[in-house]
Amino acid sequence: LASARTFARAHEVVALREAGLSLGGSFDNAIVVDGAHVLNPGGLRYSDEFVRHKALDLLGDMYVAGPVLGRVTTIKAGHAINHKLLNAIFADDEAWRYVNLADAERLSSAHCALEDVASAL
Repeated sequence: LASARTFARAHEVVALREAGLSLGGSFDNAIVVDGAHVLNPGGLRYSDEFVRHKALDLLGDMYVAGPVLGRVTTIKAGHAINHKLLNAIFADDEAWRYVNLADAERLSSAHCALEDVASAL
């Protein structure tokens, strides 16, 4: 997942550059799209590179909570929904707990239904 690049629309890249932002962005570390066309020479690294980067974003966003023992299934993932998921989890004392590493092997994966998260939004 680590080699999956972030992505942006061409008009967003122009606006960011004009604002003095994303100056380190390049085709090596980002995919630039214009409509349905990938502008990067050589195209995508993987046919599912967009999905891989979304998975990478989810892992990074979840990791701010510390190591997680659990399972997440998501649809239309993004930083905003990931943030809302973490807020919903931490708002419910029954939805999470601290465990020591010795106990981790005995725990089954946590499950959070999408409708539970949606109702917390």
